[in-house]
Amino acid sequence: MATPPGRRLGLALSAVYGVAVLTVGLWPTHVDQDIPVLTFWPGTWLVDHGMSPATAYRLIESAANAMFFVPLGAIAVLLLGRSRWVLAVAAGLVASAAIEAAQAIALPGRTAALSDVVANTVGAALGVGLVLALGRAITARDRAS
Repeated sequence: MATPPGRRLGLALSAVYGVAVLTVGLWPTHVDQDIPVLTFWPGTWLVDHGMSPATAYRLIESAANAMFFVPLGAIAVLLLGRSRWVLAVAAGLVASAAIEAAQAIALPGRTAALSDVVANTVGAALGVGLVLALGRAITARDRAS
């Protein structure tokens, strides 16, 4: 049985995205170590409005972690189906936990953190939610016409 074009595209996107996640997650050093994060907006805005630089950095890092996993949740729910949305969120949790475990065990230049797992899982859940909301909106539009 032939694979439908949409599914092939989904599999191709998941492969490309998977390589990106593994590259960033298993890079031997912190991927932002040479980026002056707090010199860009919103870092400057947060610090200018009273947030400590350390807290601003942690907030920006957590937001970046969450955004990085939004595509994982979206792709996973598209491949697994809307009724299996919980599995798509779980895929984000498992992928993130595996990356953090690898960092803790094999990458001394990286810092494994439970907060990264939480942020990444939240990102995956947001991706799932976006796909589900878009699907509902399309269904409602089609029923109305």
